[in-house]
Order: sequence, then C-alpha cells, then structure tokens
Amino acid sequence: MSEPEKINRNFTLRGPAANYFQCDAFETLLEGGTRCGKSFAFLIKAKTVADMHPGSRQLICRQTRKSLNESILRDWREEILWTGHPAVSATSSREHQDRYTWKNGSEVVFAGLENARDTTSPILSTKWDRIYVCQAEETSQSDWELLSTRLSSFQTPYRQLTADCNPAAPSHWLNQRFSPDKLNERRARFAFRHYDNPSFYEGIYPNGKWTKNGAEYMAILESTLTGIRRARFLESKWVAAEGQILDNWDPRIHSIEGELVGNKEAGFQIIPKGNSVAHLGENPIRVAYFTAGVDWGWAPDPGAMVLWAYDSPRWHPLVRRFRVAEVMKLRWQREEWADLAESWWKKYDVRYFSCDPSDPENINYFNLRLGKKNYRNAPKIAVKCPAIGGGHRRSKNNAAGIDLMREGLMSAKGHTRSYFLKDAFPEGVDEELRRVGRSTCFEQEAESWVYEVDALGNATEKPSRKAGVHANAIYASMYDEMLNYSRGFGKDAAFLERPAPDTVDWLLWKDDEDEKKRRRKGRRPPW
Repeated sequence: MSEPEKINRNFTLRGPAANYFQCDAFETLLEGGTRCGKSFAFLIKAKTVADMHPGSRQLICRQTRKSLNESILRDWREEILWTGHPAVSATSSREHQDRYTWKNGSEVVFAGLENARDTTSPILSTKWDRIYVCQAEETSQSDWELLSTRLSSFQTPYRQLTADCNPAAPSHWLNQRFSPDKLNERRARFAFRHYDNPSFYEGIYPNGKWTKNGAEYMAILESTLTGIRRARFLESKWVAAEGQILDNWDPRIHSIEGELVGNKEAGFQIIPKGNSVAHLGENPIRVAYFTAGVDWGWAPDPGAMVLWAYDSPRWHPLVRRFRVAEVMKLRWQREEWADLAESWWKKYDVRYFSCDPSDPENINYFNLRLGKKNYRNAPKIAVKCPAIGGGHRRSKNNAAGIDLMREGLMSAKGHTRSYFLKDAFPEGVDEELRRVGRSTCFEQEAESWVYEVDALGNATEKPSRKAGVHANAIYASMYDEMLNYSRGFGKDAAFLERPAPDTVDWLLWKDDEDEKKRRRKGRRPPW
C-alpha cells in the first residue's frame, strides 16, 4: 500500500503580510492592487488562529456569498487547507460548505453580507473572535460598524476586524477611516504590492526576481490597464478619474441599502434600510412597473443586463427608478442571457427589455423565447432602444444619451432620479473581470468611465474605448432610460392603477376611458 501524500502547508511570511500577522490592532486594512497577496495573508492568519486557539470562531465574508466561491474559497480549500483536511467536508463542495470545524472546536464560517441584518443570519446570531471582510470597498461603513459589534467571543488573546480591499476614490470611507492621522494602536493599515506576493516574486524587493507566473501576470496588467484602472490596480493608488463622464455620480447618495419584496399578484415594494432612510424616508416605496436594459457583449467587453423598478408620479411628485438587479458577464452565450430575461419576465412581469440596437438578431431571439409565454399577436417585449426624439439619427458619441444619464442620476434642481440597491447582483460579480482589475458593476464603471484626450491632453467629447475601459452596465441602464423617456415614464402603465372592479371609482374611471375613446375616434381621418 502506498503511503498517503504528505501535505506541506508551512508558509513563510514577509513584508506587510508578516507585519499584519503579528498585529493585534482591533481594526486593520489590507490595501493593494489585484493579486498582491492580501487574501493569502488573512487566510493564513485565520488557519493559524483555528489551529492554536481551541473553540475560536472566525467569520470570512464578502458582499454576497456566491462571490466567495470562485475567489477566496478556492484558495482556502486548495492552497491553505487541502482535500482530506479534517475541516474540509468529503461530501460538500465549496459552494455548499459554509462552516469549517476543527477537531479542537474551532470554526471558520463563510457568509455573504446580503443578509447581514437578518436576525437569523449567522453573522448577527453568533459571537466572533475575528472577522475578515473580502473586497471591503464593495461594502458600506454601516456594515463595517455592525460587524464590529459581533466581536465578543473572547476565545483568542485579542479581537480583530480586517478589511481586504483594492484602492478606490480618495473619498471612499475606508481611505478616510484609515487616514494617516487616524492610525493608532487600535487601527492599522498595511500596503501590499505585487512583489509582496510570494507566488509572483522570489526574494526581497528589489533584490529578488519575478517568477514566471508573476512576470506573465504583470505583463497582462501593463498591456491592458490604462487611466484610473491602471493607477488603482497596478500602481495601488487611491485616485479619482480625470475627465469623468458621469461627473454627478455620488455613491453616498445614489448607492443605497434596501430590499425588494412582494410578488406579481400583490405588487412589489422597496423597503429602505440603513443610509437610504435619510434620502427616501422609512415608508415602503410601491413599484409601478419594471423594465430592463440590455447591452450585448462577449469578450474582452462583457455583456450586461440591468433590471429597473419605477415608481409612479401618482405616488411621488417626481419619477424615480431603482436598480434592483444587475448581471455583467464575460463570455455568456445568447441562450444564458435569454434564460435570465425569461426568469425576470416571469418573476417581475418586466414590461420591456430595451436592447442595444446594434444587434437586431439577438433582439429577435429574445422575442422568440419570451413570445412563447405570451398571447398571440402580443406586442414585442424585447425592443430596439429608440433614439431620443423619435427617428432622428443618433450621434456617434451618443451625447444625447449621456446627457440623459446625467439627468437620470440627478436633475439640475438637485432631485435624485436613480438609486442603486446594494447586493443587487444575483449572479455575483465576474471573477475574471475582477482579477484583471476591470469594472464589475455600474458603480465601478461610473467612477472610471472617462472621455478620450487629444494630442494636447485636452478632454474630447468622445467616450474612451481603450482596452480595460468599458461601460456596459452604464449603456444597459442608458437604453432602459431612453425607452422610458421616449414613452413618457410609464404612461402606458396606467392600467396597473385601475380602481377595483364594481366600485364607484371604477365606474367613473370606465366612463372617463370611454369618453377618451370617443374623442380619439372623432379625430380619425375619413380614409
């Protein structure tokens, strides 16, 4: 009988990883570009704590549970632990095993923050010794402060809350919370660079050398990243975009916490939570109807589909819309997008899918799929996004659509028209996009989408189309808004607001509708 394979999991830590491993500050921030070794640093620390402190409880979380599968959990099960480790289930995959239990009673739990405020969630119902937040730039400060209240297990010498993040805008709450003047014995910050990743660089920088994998990965980043993405994900700088197109985008206002509840029969509502209460109030917001925008893509630019919920001017003096679901994926086949559209149509009774007009064949394919569930001679559900102003030719730079997007974010009088629910990613983020430092959602695109510059360095009116700069979720949202704008923001949804049948209000409404029909008939020409 052959001897079992010997697994070597003795890690050598250096640089910021070694400093973090020895740090006992209550709040810690691990910052740096993509693949700098930040995640490995806290995974190694989590395993060591579980080995050395019986009965300890640690939580590793990200904005959604699904997004952990192809990122942290793969490294955790294959690089930190191994098949056959007592904590690794022999029957459950990484998608289905949330709890890893040691023989000494220690536990490491993986969870998503999408249900963090649910009292039945393990996040709130359990006391923890250590909490690690992956891709913390995706989370809110209120989530961070909520997690800090859960550090009360006292099975380790000290409690610690760790954030792992890529650089974002200088105004981001993490950069402000861990600014140099606020660092002390309870708050520490560690800057990682690509040469701190031992799988990419051998030795101590600058006296070592790049490994084969490290040299190839750095060549990919050097050749693909430009502008703000290069500064953040290659150079690890907290910078804002110059020549930002959607310059009135403000994540503190537009990105909100909330929950979509209800069904087609009883109607849908959006329940404001957390920071959104200050902007929207505490009362539930009734949804009048749903529409969606679709931007076709494959690779290197992804496809995107965004679902929007609109309220009614009858319920609120000004129209508002809420991004309730968004999917952005590389190399998704047409059939996968059609499956997603069909599921949204069934669940939310989506009125229209406003599609990128450049590919009519995909639009026809959508209608063939969705038409099977509809009545004969029904109007098309997937439609070509109309040009603003009817049949006029579109400008090459889509200037009118961009202006409408700015107005859609916030009017000149300061009215916010578009809100973006956090945790609105039912399919998770695209890990391939994230690994190479490209935008994975509307929020990231809004901060990095810029105008091209001329030979003199002046911004033009043409959106940038450089490699690594894409705006697919923005365009999908633009197509949706252009359709609703051209059709009067839900004027065709009046039938949703009919009074109950066989009531006085219903009889008055019916007489009014009949009178409108007679007037329209009288205006018809004799031919």
